[in-house]
Amino acid sequence: MVNELKKGITVYKGERGFLPGSFDVKTDCEIIVTIVTRLEIMQIQDAIIKIDPKAFI
Repeated sequence: MVNELKKGITVYKGERGFLPGSFDVKTDCEIIVTIVTRLEIMQIQDAIIKIDPKAFI
């Protein structure tokens, strides 16, 4: 997908969890950061939702 959109990305290793009622449950995750113009926002969001409908954007 990165090649199709011609965008550079930075990937951070993160940790998901620590939610109310499950403070002891945590899961590794990747945090992906990119820079887009306001004209590209919908294109990026559509691509993300196709890959992971539950992604936090």
